[in-house]
Amino acid sequence: MSSILVDNLTGKTTAGNVTVTSEHGAATMHMQQGLSKAWINMDGTTTGPTTRDSFNVDSVTDKATGDFALNFTNDFNNNDYTFCGSASSSGNATGWVSGPTSMTESEFATDSLNIFTSYQNAGVAEFTYTTCNVFGDLA
Repeated sequence: MSSILVDNLTGKTTAGNVTVTSEHGAATMHMQQGLSKAWINMDGTTTGPTTRDSFNVDSVTDKATGDFALNFTNDFNNNDYTFCGSASSSGNATGWVSGPTSMTESEFATDSLNIFTSYQNAGVAEFTYTTCNVFGDLA
């Protein structure tokens, strides 16, 4: 087995264009498109959410019960990014992480994302373990 040890990868055609071939060679993808550009693991139950670990999330604003703004360290190119997340607490309490009900610049912006945590049918709630991953193009 061979190993490649590098500190930087730069595409030959354009700097950010590094192509990866699938396991069976049938498809290719641009590596940077498949990477999470921001993520967080936080405790949303404390006063002022406590971040356990994160990437490209500078801070979290606690706007209300189950209502948080993730403030990005590096802005996204536009607000056409996508995200996914999960929420849970002790005692097998699981919840949802969702986005704004309408895409407004203040809730779904290039420099921040407003997320909501809730039970399926019981409205907003805060959870011990809240995670979120954001995928898109950085500015």
